[in-house]
Amino acid sequence: MKEATVVKWLRAEGESISKGEPVVEVETEKINVEIEAPETGILLKIYSPQGKVCAIADPLGAFGKLGEVPPEFVSGEQKARATATHEINMELGSLPGREMPLASPAAKKFAAEHGIDLGGVRGSGPGGRIVLEDVSEKVLQATDPGEPLTLKRRTIADRLSRSFHDSVPVTIMMEAEMTRAVALRKVAADISFTDILVKAVCNCLLRKPIFNATFENGLVKKQRSINISLAVSSPEGLLVPVIKEAEKLPIEEISRVSRKLVSDARAGDLDVTSVEGGTFTISNLGMYGVDSFTPIINPPQIAVLGVGRIVDRPIATGGQLDVKPMISLCLTFDHRVVDGTEAAEFLKDIKHELEQEVH
Repeated sequence: MKEATVVKWLRAEGESISKGEPVVEVETEKINVEIEAPETGILLKIYSPQGKVCAIADPLGAFGKLGEVPPEFVSGEQKARATATHEINMELGSLPGREMPLASPAAKKFAAEHGIDLGGVRGSGPGGRIVLEDVSEKVLQATDPGEPLTLKRRTIADRLSRSFHDSVPVTIMMEAEMTRAVALRKVAADISFTDILVKAVCNCLLRKPIFNATFENGLVKKQRSINISLAVSSPEGLLVPVIKEAEKLPIEEISRVSRKLVSDARAGDLDVTSVEGGTFTISNLGMYGVDSFTPIINPPQIAVLGVGRIVDRPIATGGQLDVKPMISLCLTFDHRVVDGTEAAEFLKDIKHELEQEVH
């Protein structure tokens, strides 16, 4: 975590707050968090308003006793801007008879070419000077104002870009028959197909622990516990809550934990510990009618299983044609850590596990 965005203040300046009551909600790279009052007192001052992106150690607000004077904070960015303004004012002030320019020559030329009034452009250069980027941004806003990515979306974009560029992803696909899984669902309605997948994958990871490893800074670390990350769509974007030590849980407990995690994710109630420590990811898009897709590895994990929908297909067995429920399994793995034959054996093992009775 390097920064957070202030989503909203839950209390106003001057308001009395008891210890432990929520004061402000911030959006981190993974989830939204409510920050609580450290003690009973008064919210003396708000330094970071709603919508502000704050770096680590930036003050959000001042909390204390009635009558206390809140300290004045000057951020590193404000100090740098003040220094730059002073320097350019000194430089321009040394030129006799010349007023401080409002824009750089390149900005003036670009503005003239596109008919932009510099009076309506806010400068981001030293001392508020208008630079070329400010004018070009104004031109873009005139056609499409655009919308910035949220912090979570930027984090997802950064992680997936790093995954794609830093790993050597290869995807292999295989179909599995789901007759036994469908039968299990009929007698145990609380158990979902995702729960069955989690249990099957855990059984296979116990036999092939290399796929439960992480790869970071050139080191492959085999993890002691199997922590299954579940890709969940929520109003705030993609969240990946984690079923901790899933290998120790019976399928009924996996079902209970996964339902709670998915519910919390969609309600925005996940805490930080719920999204940390994953060792292997399952992404199920079958409920959206997807047959197959290429999932992207969640670093520093080395593999992810993408799952499509269950669909009845004609299958020839022993010269006889029959219709069976089939599912598409798509395994993306980091070829730097494992070879294709290992991945194929692992995927085949998952197929075999699903086609047997899952325990």
